[in-house]
Amino acid sequence: MNRFLLLLFPLLWSLAGSAQTISTYWSLTQPNSSTVGFAAYSDGHMEVVNTIPSGLVNSRKGGRLVLNYAPEAKRVFNPGQFGSGKYYAPPSTFRFISDWNPGGLTVAQRKALGVNSFNHWSLSSTDKQNLSYGDGVLYLTESGFHQEYEGALYYEKSLADYEAKIWSTLPSAGYGADPGVSLIIFNIEQSNGWGRGNYGANSHWPSWESSKGHKVQMESVSGEMTLEQIDNTPGLWAQETAVRRANRLHILFQAARAKGKPGLQISYGASMYQGLPRMDFADNSHGIFQDGFADVSRIGGSGGTIVLNGRTYTGVTGSHWSKEDIMDGYYYLFGKDMPQSEYQKIFVDKVDSTQNYPYLWKQVRTRHIVADEKGYWQLNWKRQIDRQGQKRGIIRQIEPQYESDQIFLYSGDTWTGQSVNSRITWNDLQPGITGDGEAPKQWQEPYLNYSRYVVARMMAGNNPGNGFYLFPPANPNWVNLDLSATPVFNHHLHSITAIYQARADMQPYEAWFSGSTLVEDPDVQLNQTGSFLNYNGTEAYNYNGGVQGTQKPAYILRYKAQTNGDIRVLIVGGMNQSWTSERTDIVRAPSSFTALRGNQFKMKLRGPSAQMAEFLVRASDSNQTYEAVFSANPSWERPGYGGRVAASTPTSTTTGTVSTTTVTIAAFSQNIPYSAAAKSDFLSTSGGGSHPNQFITSADWADYTITGAPITAGDYTLTFNYQTNYDCSGCGSGSYKINGGSMVNFTMDGAAGGTRTKTFTGISLNAGTNTIRFQGNGGGTYFQNYVTVARA
Repeated sequence: MNRFLLLLFPLLWSLAGSAQTISTYWSLTQPNSSTVGFAAYSDGHMEVVNTIPSGLVNSRKGGRLVLNYAPEAKRVFNPGQFGSGKYYAPPSTFRFISDWNPGGLTVAQRKALGVNSFNHWSLSSTDKQNLSYGDGVLYLTESGFHQEYEGALYYEKSLADYEAKIWSTLPSAGYGADPGVSLIIFNIEQSNGWGRGNYGANSHWPSWESSKGHKVQMESVSGEMTLEQIDNTPGLWAQETAVRRANRLHILFQAARAKGKPGLQISYGASMYQGLPRMDFADNSHGIFQDGFADVSRIGGSGGTIVLNGRTYTGVTGSHWSKEDIMDGYYYLFGKDMPQSEYQKIFVDKVDSTQNYPYLWKQVRTRHIVADEKGYWQLNWKRQIDRQGQKRGIIRQIEPQYESDQIFLYSGDTWTGQSVNSRITWNDLQPGITGDGEAPKQWQEPYLNYSRYVVARMMAGNNPGNGFYLFPPANPNWVNLDLSATPVFNHHLHSITAIYQARADMQPYEAWFSGSTLVEDPDVQLNQTGSFLNYNGTEAYNYNGGVQGTQKPAYILRYKAQTNGDIRVLIVGGMNQSWTSERTDIVRAPSSFTALRGNQFKMKLRGPSAQMAEFLVRASDSNQTYEAVFSANPSWERPGYGGRVAASTPTSTTTGTVSTTTVTIAAFSQNIPYSAAAKSDFLSTSGGGSHPNQFITSADWADYTITGAPITAGDYTLTFNYQTNYDCSGCGSGSYKINGGSMVNFTMDGAAGGTRTKTFTGISLNAGTNTIRFQGNGGGTYFQNYVTVARA
């Protein structure tokens, strides 16, 4: 509970509402016994108030804390509007990777925006070299490490030849040119399958006629065979492919680890389940993507051990999926649905008012994105358990555009039986600007990416190895360029900003997730009537054998007990419904989750995007109903978008039933040694110090970076430890300033060569990251040891 308002407090000042009623008051009690009050309005938003009225009665209301998103103009990307310098879990817990860095921001600038893990495409050479170990990811495309083996030679060459090749091409991750890399994601495109149909497909696969006589050392059976002989033996292509691919992936993973820094993590670069959640695939009956079982017994190995080119590999048995550390959640959305009349306006007639993304996004038919994403996570977890006996981390990988150009045309709610392939050919997005002679693909509606992130963060919690990865939306070489230099991005970029919006909306729970309990499939009473049902994400989506059935809302619940016995509950839900449609369901944890004592939660969902609500269940409550039934606030809403999308200001308010909740903020203390500070050059020619810890004039300075400050407040204490040769009080002086503010002078006590401590109270800091500079001011010479910032 502590980290929740502790982190949100500085954000709440900027929240505004429309003409809504106050339904609940919340009070925040700080360690110094002062309180801050919040009014929670009927649409769920909160505002700071000077006083909380007396005579309140208890109620059981939920709330939601979402930030305002002001959609940018065309060709503008502004994630900074959601704030900067906030606390986020480290990449070892939850990686947020964004291969999108217009203007080439530095690592420090991007960390301030919430990015905490960095792929080589989005890094300057300087930032790449200076990256701390653990902050880097290496997404390796196949051409980089397979080179000429990409395609046919991957399978035709012997395992020994393959090992020699990759040993020469794989990087030493964590060392040398990649000092920050702690995770390699392999991207294998051309060498996933092997068969007669592959030959002649592209430059990586020569013609069948020129290849059919090639002999290969078999690995699933003994001896040698030509490709033509394999082709003439029923079932042998699939059998041999599965074994060869698994053998090579086992060796690839082990070789990368052997060359890399100890602890290097490996991802195959694919997910075990890909595609829409399907009822008929839920039991693993369609198998696992690119599965196979290694076997080196016919090529000189024994018991899973084989020596290749003088290097010994062990454990080369079983599925290669069991040998990766983290699963790359590679699943891209393909087609989309649209009214035929709108397709005609946008893509055929090209009516001027329709030639922009905000118009297009509101015309695309809604989809059950929360069930889609929840089902995806659960279907992959099921397959992980099948191969490894446990869940492992998933980094959900997405791109902002649709993978396919296909559009299914509708008349009302009925598919016309027609589909078309169309790309965006507006006047400012013509063919050729992609660099391949084609027009750009259609970007997805922002609410889809907003919802994907919310579901991923909720499912992952703070279990290590999970994350979210935005893949480059176009040529990876363009991701650092100014937007003005990339014509392909001459449109609204909200599909990407929405991810940062969702990350900011989920930020209050970053620390709280640790130790929380996930209820994947809560019980749901649909529309507050009938029996409670328990169902998973795939069942909520209800797509079976290619037939779409009636869908149900999808919910995810997390809870965590507080020190006083209260229980904090967070619920995320979503339903495939129109933008103004509403439904209210009652959600509860199954009876096996006894900690929640039978309390249940009434949740209203409006529109198709992921929505969240938080509840504080009192320790004395059991079998009670809490509710988050927010009234509609149209000024927040925009079809195609998730979260809060427009600023609003209340014109009148009335007070309804209210209650009080008390939240305590944890103490804070951080010590920064002088060695960790950024420093001036200390050039004697400037009249300043002549060595790097001699402070005389303003040319001599040291900047101390404070991270993770819990709250914006003016009651921090700053302690400064220094050394001087003076032996009289007040003989010398120095200066400090905070976050670029005005200089504050202070006098020093005599130290006669020893150390002294100066304490400053009533210091104002922002939540998150702050910079404190100490410098000389001409008042004498002194030396710095450390600073400490604390808040009781």
